[in-house]
Amino acid sequence: MTASTPLLSLKGITKVFPGVRALENVQLDLWPGKVTALIGENGAGKSTLVKVMTGIYQPEEGEILYKAIPIQLPHPESAHRIGITAIHQETVLFDELSVTENIFVGQYLHKGLLKKLDWPAMHQKAGDILRRLEVQIDPRATLKTLSIAQRHMVAIARALSFEAQVVILDEPTAALSQHEILEFYQIVERLKQDGKAILFISHKFDEIFELADYYTILRDGVYVSSGAINEITEERMVSMMVGRAITQTYPKVSCTPGETVLEVNNLCHPTEFANINFSLRKGEILGFYGLVGAGRTELMQALSGVSHPSSGEMVLNGKAVRFRQPADAIQAGIVCVPEERQKQGAIVALPIAQNISLPQLARLNPRGVLNDAREWRLADEYASRLQVKAFSWQQAVETLSGGNQQKVVIGKWLATHPQVIILDEPTKGIDIGSKAAVHQFMSELVGQGLAVIMVSSELPEVMGMADRIIVMHEGLMVAEYRAGEATAENYRQRRQRHCPGGCVMWRQLLKNREALLAAVIILMVASIGSRVPSFIAAENLVEMFNDTSILIVLALGQMMVLLTKGIDLSMAANLALTGMIVALLNAHHPDIPVWALLMLATLLGLLMGVINGLLVWRLGIPAIVVTLGTMSIYRGIIFLLSDGGWVNSHQMSTDFLALPRTSLLGLPLLSWCAIAALLLVGYFLRYSRTGRALYTAGGNATAAYYTGINAGKMQFISFCLSGALAGFCGYLWISRFAVAYVDVANGFELQVVAACVIGGISTMGGTGRVVGCLCGALFLGIINNALPVIGISPFWQMAISGAVIVIAVVLNERGNKRQGRLILRSAVLASQKQTVKP
Repeated sequence: MTASTPLLSLKGITKVFPGVRALENVQLDLWPGKVTALIGENGAGKSTLVKVMTGIYQPEEGEILYKAIPIQLPHPESAHRIGITAIHQETVLFDELSVTENIFVGQYLHKGLLKKLDWPAMHQKAGDILRRLEVQIDPRATLKTLSIAQRHMVAIARALSFEAQVVILDEPTAALSQHEILEFYQIVERLKQDGKAILFISHKFDEIFELADYYTILRDGVYVSSGAINEITEERMVSMMVGRAITQTYPKVSCTPGETVLEVNNLCHPTEFANINFSLRKGEILGFYGLVGAGRTELMQALSGVSHPSSGEMVLNGKAVRFRQPADAIQAGIVCVPEERQKQGAIVALPIAQNISLPQLARLNPRGVLNDAREWRLADEYASRLQVKAFSWQQAVETLSGGNQQKVVIGKWLATHPQVIILDEPTKGIDIGSKAAVHQFMSELVGQGLAVIMVSSELPEVMGMADRIIVMHEGLMVAEYRAGEATAENYRQRRQRHCPGGCVMWRQLLKNREALLAAVIILMVASIGSRVPSFIAAENLVEMFNDTSILIVLALGQMMVLLTKGIDLSMAANLALTGMIVALLNAHHPDIPVWALLMLATLLGLLMGVINGLLVWRLGIPAIVVTLGTMSIYRGIIFLLSDGGWVNSHQMSTDFLALPRTSLLGLPLLSWCAIAALLLVGYFLRYSRTGRALYTAGGNATAAYYTGINAGKMQFISFCLSGALAGFCGYLWISRFAVAYVDVANGFELQVVAACVIGGISTMGGTGRVVGCLCGALFLGIINNALPVIGISPFWQMAISGAVIVIAVVLNERGNKRQGRLILRSAVLASQKQTVKP
């Protein structure tokens, strides 16, 4: 390859989806040590082209050349091997994993014959890469504790870890502060000096002209032009990008504000904002400016009924109002277009027409019967008015570009004919043409007498569109200006001002969950022991652990399934069926060795896990549905095998019953089985590639796919392991209790799930540790053993277990939300302090 040869070339790329040609005959060249800007409106094909370059999509026509040699990219892993990586606007990483693991996921360093993951070496190398980027990040820190800018640095460090030669930066500065953007520029310069070929995607023209050496423009999936950045003007670039001239980016209509429609007096929230006072008039745009985490979005949620302020009042048209829910605000005439359009603004799986008509169902269907014609007319009116680009109003919102998704959300709320419309980051992540359309529409709204609140972290947008501007920082209003009263520097200084002691801020993160649970267990045992000394005798403590051993082993299996965002409700039925089978075999063939029966039970459990896993993985049936069904099937098979009868201790051989009653070093073998399972599963999850892949599959399936990990396959493996452990426990249970019958362990799956949830294993996947699983099982085991001691009937056991699991889920969810707010606030505060001038 010579200096005149591109490092990566795409020639004649065509990609077709049903009903649409997303790309047609697209050309793109990336040069070593140079930045090429990929420019186009939302829907121009930029994201599709990136997915072609990273192996997610395969083109129908065209070729990809790397160092002038044609290559094939059948999947993301092939792109990684060649050295192509993408860093997205919302970093595709794993929040619950460490910085080190995010850097090395899918390419772990290992040592020894067992290929044990070498964490010390990875921590050392991660630190070296981060120092090379000149960023101060602890490699052992959990990713979710980092700021957005730091996460981008981790993504870049990941690219450097496998010597990526082509780096794609997709809207990397969308949520960064000015200080963080300047730091990011320095990182890009260092990547250029290292000879990386960089593709830079942005809607910010100042960044494009600052960083890029070359440009390529797409429009409607078609190649338009390319060349050196110093040979084109911004006006010419915009014209080629949108196919027309954009005469005004901020088309503000001159309008005299009318009467006051909304007043807010001393509005406060326990954790998000305090002492908010402002008024809003008809025909006025009121801008709220500040960085992410300043409390702007939380304030808008309170105004629209999503959250509830702790004090203060809102006055709408002269009447005090209080909204219990968003429906109350909508009915009163206040609607909010949220910042997170995909999660909160639209039901992306539904068509455009259904999204726009959603708040109007009662009006469109007065007799309770859907009127398709009315819905279609409403969607056509507002989608056409906002110039939504789609081949049909029946097209799913998730298939639209970001700008068109935003237009659908705005159209949905305009159709309600509101008095006040709140636009939270209305142009986030959309192109200049779409921005101009949104700004034009805002001007039309105020011209029609609507009151508009606009929230934005882009200062030029606020200064260009708002009549009055309120600056927020750390939950407080720190300044208010009329349009034209202050310079950009005034706004930045106010935004960066450190608030005095009145700010509502949390300063500490939640403590270690496992340590807290262990402390609760110790206190609980000590408390009961103070009343009943025999409870804390060594013999009783050993017996309690022995009683909990089977629960511990089953909880380890359930934990692995939960890590992949699944659930196995068939574990207890699996245990009962395998137990019944080996009990019947032993009763009829007592000469079969016990080790063979134990092996058979484990293999039968594995088979049942395979069935569950295949149904979930290959057929895409939800895990809860599959395992609920197989649980009933396995219970039915038990009844058929036993004919509703029992296998009791008199029918079982002495050897069959011996294992749970044999001790080694003062501990029953049953307890040693639990300890061995803890050690093996702990080692597997910490030091094996497959074990770590279970975390990635449940933590972020999209990110896992991008790194070459098949999330479905990992879930299949987790079901297999869970089934094998359940089968193993089938023999242990029957030999311990010396009886097999239809209802063995019936309902025990509740205890297993409870142990996991109490131990901090998230039902949403990707989070949990073996020590937490152990603590959760011990907690329940102690409760079960303590009930008779403290005079509570054992028949309350199931009720108490159910109550504990519900409380644990509620506390876990509330804790996660609180921790997320704490982390965001702490990260934002840290980044803002860096921008304060001495």
